[in-house]
Amino acid sequence: MNDERFTLITGAGQGLGKALAQACAKEHFNLLLLALPGEKLKTFTRSLQNDYGVKTDYLEIDLTEPQSAGRIYHWVHDHHYVLNRIINNAGIGSVGSFTSHDAAFYDKQLDLNIKAVVLLTHYFIEELAEEPDARILNISSLASFFTMPYKAVYASSKGFIYQFSRALRMEYLNTPLRISVACPGPITTNRHVIQRINDQGRISKFMVLSPEKTARLCLRGMLKGKAFIIPGFPNKFLYWMDKLLPQYIKIKFVASRLRTNPPS
Repeated sequence: MNDERFTLITGAGQGLGKALAQACAKEHFNLLLLALPGEKLKTFTRSLQNDYGVKTDYLEIDLTEPQSAGRIYHWVHDHHYVLNRIINNAGIGSVGSFTSHDAAFYDKQLDLNIKAVVLLTHYFIEELAEEPDARILNISSLASFFTMPYKAVYASSKGFIYQFSRALRMEYLNTPLRISVACPGPITTNRHVIQRINDQGRISKFMVLSPEKTARLCLRGMLKGKAFIIPGFPNKFLYWMDKLLPQYIKIKFVASRLRTNPPS
């Protein structure tokens, strides 16, 4: 049954964000979708409304721009929307040696992967804390648990999201709000990612999930109020194996897998 509450999803124009939006629509959640201009968000938003009978709206916005979180906050309130869920999904991945990307790229990556999540959460969290069964789901990565040569900035930014989410969850345990963090492994989001997965050998292929399955597992964990979610058994297995192996061996193994990947 629909109500007048909305779920806000960032990065909803493609990949996991798009799959999360569709999974939420199937659960009859009203949706506010955010994505970059040029990702056909208007068409996608209307299709969800027509197919699932949910209320939808969208905003095309670059979350790396200054004051973008404030713009979103005022857009929500100017339209008198009330949120009970936020899914912070938008992010930029990368692979390659540290100097294979320039300073401007890292500036944008950190703005999107860290700053946008923190500021958007800050704008809405007190309102969410007053909503029954409110949820925040932050999308981190399985990479957040590992020291990752050739993914140094990306993995570290996702490590921030993991720690930020777990800490904030504890601060709000005495409210109806539950904050979850999802740490998916490889996802077949586009042809470039698929090529990188193939380049990294059998282990990555064994761990890979589709955006649709990842979205379903993340959404299920969020609605249950889980602290953190690792979609898929192979990824859970790797997480627990991480506890057993010496750090030096893990770093050396990761470096050997990623060293030959072309920068992206």
